[in-house]
Amino acid sequence: MIIYQSNKERFIKDLISNEIHEIIEATYKLKTGHRVAKNELRSWQESMRFMGAVMDDEEIIRDMLVEMLREMGFSAEACCNGEEAIALYGKSCDSGTPYSVVIMDLTIPGAMGGEQAAKHILQIDPNACLIVSSGYSNSAIMSDHAKHGFKAILSKPYSINSLKSAFNDVL
Repeated sequence: MIIYQSNKERFIKDLISNEIHEIIEATYKLKTGHRVAKNELRSWQESMRFMGAVMDDEEIIRDMLVEMLREMGFSAEACCNGEEAIALYGKSCDSGTPYSVVIMDLTIPGAMGGEQAAKHILQIDPNACLIVSSGYSNSAIMSDHAKHGFKAILSKPYSINSLKSAFNDVL
């Protein structure tokens, strides 16, 4: 449960929610080729049953991305390192519903980061949809993410536009 401490935080949440609704509409238009009626959008969103995972060592980043994914209609889970991400992905595959997308922090101090975890996840599922995330935009992996098995990048600090761009690349 998220408790908003001020009207400013509530305003930001509402703004993000509106932007996420636009992402859902844009995704629908890309997938179907036409605009969606409001009553049609909810049933389409529910039928897609998106599932996502977020891997980041910073709890506030995990919580923010999980909330954004949930607002977009994803069932979202979070973990703090590569070992946990591999286990979660394997579990999702074993259940017959692999994640639609996994957002992975490139660098996790003292633990397995996104680069190594991606290699393991791609062994489990070569079609895994992985997005690499980092605050280090000059990283070789961020520059050539596809070579390392990632479908898109999400640079920190996040913005709605960067999230839109990453999702347009992968969904």
